[in-house]
Amino acid sequence: MKIPIVERDSRISGWLSQAAPGTRKTGCGRWDLGLKNGAGIAGSAFIDDDWFALCLPLEDAGANWDDWSLLKRNRDLAGLCKFARDSSKCFPQLRADLPLDCRDGFGSLPHRILETLEGFRGASEAWQGASGTPPAGIAQSVGTAGPAPEEAMDVAGALKETGWPFVERSPRTYVVDLEVRDSFAQAIVENQTGRDIVAGVDAAKYESLSDGQRQALGVFLLTACGVFRMARASVLETETSASVRFEVRLTDPKPAELGHALAALSVAMDLCGRETRCFEDRQIAETYLLTANRTNVEKE
Repeated sequence: MKIPIVERDSRISGWLSQAAPGTRKTGCGRWDLGLKNGAGIAGSAFIDDDWFALCLPLEDAGANWDDWSLLKRNRDLAGLCKFARDSSKCFPQLRADLPLDCRDGFGSLPHRILETLEGFRGASEAWQGASGTPPAGIAQSVGTAGPAPEEAMDVAGALKETGWPFVERSPRTYVVDLEVRDSFAQAIVENQTGRDIVAGVDAAKYESLSDGQRQALGVFLLTACGVFRMARASVLETETSASVRFEVRLTDPKPAELGHALAALSVAMDLCGRETRCFEDRQIAETYLLTANRTNVEKE
């Protein structure tokens, strides 16, 4: 179903205004959100190809963060929210990329917008600390309730509709072969709570990392989060190892959304899978970090 641009923008303006009062349209497919960070800088939303991106800059607290810590925080963020580096500046942002699939008349988009902005709120509160001031202008409750937790999603049925081949590992876990050039990668699709679905793929595991390697990986992966759609990079670090994975989290996704998630993981692994493993070489990591720092100085 083809939706005219004017009607599309009008619908999205209404959904954004419900989720973040004070939102204003600034151009075709572009909005300033009624949502501000601690420095009073407004978030933004824009349409890029078949994606709807929402961003909240976080430069007001630039002295209190590092890329590696944000990667570890990415693992706990709700929904499609992720910490990412702004590709044109040297500070982080909260970002989410929502697929614009008009085949169902954007049926899931209103809930995803509100869900995402609520996720921004939670991430911003964690960013600023328990006593910090949360960003202004986010609606306090999701207007479209999802199914009750006992109404478990039929993940196998949804995967069948996506057309992606899969194998059932357990009643709640499925394995999908991703489409990655000259490589082999499998995503694990897991039904965590009945409605919360996580699709993820392990990208690299390191037995030990220097501080320089952590810094280099942090810059590389947070920058990647700002480039590829939907998926986010995250890190799980223990006393003996550190693991990098790409993942997509969705609540009660439609088959089309699940298909987008698997495609997004394929792109992430295709663009960054081999490169992420290269950072196990300390010299490569140090060279990359020197180059990245030089680029950041030039931007400033």
